Amino acid sequence: MGHNKHDHFFLLKSRWLAYTGAGMVLFSASAFAMRIESGAILKIQGAYTFDDSDISKSALTYSPEFFLNTGTSSRLKSSFKFAADYSDQLIPGKRNQQERSGTNKIVSLGDTYEIELRELYLESYLQDIYLRIGKQQLVWGSVDGFRVLDIVNPYDYHEFILKDPEEIRIPTMAINMETPAWNGMLQLIMLSDTTYDDVSEDGRFAPAALAELHQLFSTGMITLEKAKKPENDFASVEYGLQYSAFLYGWDLTLNYLNHYYDEAVYQSSLTDDKLTVTPSYERTHTMGSSFSNSLGAVVFRGEFAYHATRYFWGTNSNKNLHYAQSDEARGVLALDWTTSNNILLSMQLFQSQAFKNNKSIVRSSRINEISMLVEKSFMNNSISSQTFYVHDLTNNNGLLSSQLKYDLTTNITLITQMDIFYGENSGTYGQFKKQDRILFSFEVSL
Repeated sequence: MGHNKHDHFFLLKSRWLAYTGAGMVLFSASAFAMRIESGAILKIQGAYTFDDSDISKSALTYSPEFFLNTGTSSRLKSSFKFAADYSDQLIPGKRNQQERSGTNKIVSLGDTYEIELRELYLESYLQDIYLRIGKQQLVWGSVDGFRVLDIVNPYDYHEFILKDPEEIRIPTMAINMETPAWNGMLQLIMLSDTTYDDVSEDGRFAPAALAELHQLFSTGMITLEKAKKPENDFASVEYGLQYSAFLYGWDLTLNYLNHYYDEAVYQSSLTDDKLTVTPSYERTHTMGSSFSNSLGAVVFRGEFAYHATRYFWGTNSNKNLHYAQSDEARGVLALDWTTSNNILLSMQLFQSQAFKNNKSIVRSSRINEISMLVEKSFMNNSISSQTFYVHDLTNNNGLLSSQLKYDLTTNITLITQMDIFYGENSGTYGQFKKQDRILFSFEVSL
């Protein structure tokens, strides 16, 4: 007898409960001396957008986390996020959440308040083996602003890339195992969570193409079908490995991930004079590598990824939305220099190449971008400044984001951040040039 979607969700949930439950049994059996540690961060943020002279963000966020430790080598971590945005402009109304799995839904209380379980995992050392099971973030790579190897967890783009990566990543259900191997470390991961990039449809940072589509959906001119996602069964499992080693002064990694690409592609069809658009997520294989070497005050580093059989937004001969398939390679070369007066200068060159010369692909076949990061601390590190600049050489647009941070006390931080977009409306950054803003943040560690 077949299973319906509710059955699949129940089976997945049961499987993860079984994994976590089994871990909890082992955890409890060894809990001779348990202790609980906790902490929290309270943020009050406000943003003013220059173009329409409006308060685009007035948010209150409380993020507690808890650690249940034993006298042995295991601990259980849970973290939550309680958020309220009284401006209701980044995520107008309630979230759609069709990109999120059942175990990753955010609880909405009206249009203003949200509750999210960010992380819940058990971690333990079994001799030389490190094991972590549950909802977690898995981070590959260390590139600033560009997504090359950091593809294990999906992203929340409701505030574009203007937040810290730890806040942008969406934790997912996974098993992570790390063990020494071949004079290095071998990491094996398995995920079973159909959560993908959470992209704004009608908020301030909704991509122009997607916002235009959803405007047509609201008029009834186009019908939007439910996204095609893999069922929550064995076919949806993603898995990968990373081998890392230190060789002749170089930190090296080799990476492989068999996964569903987190960016949706769209296909349209005309039936009975009715245009229907269906988003879907397609599986791909990603092979990559990273390297870094420190030469005194200079660090040379890079990351590369090759996506086999990736799908892009495209159009067919009738100019309807259609999948466009091509292998893609992307990479970053970077140079970090710490000057004699402790100023960090970081320069990056990014390139993405779609190999199939297919005119149906909406994006440029080759994209070149450059970035620069400047960081400096003052007054015994109580004041720090950071400026990040990225320019898209291919489409002539970019972003300048500058931040000033002041540690008023050991647990109170004041932050001011300015974000300026410019360039062509069709560009990744230029499409948001009406969203230039200044943000103020008051953060308390509890």
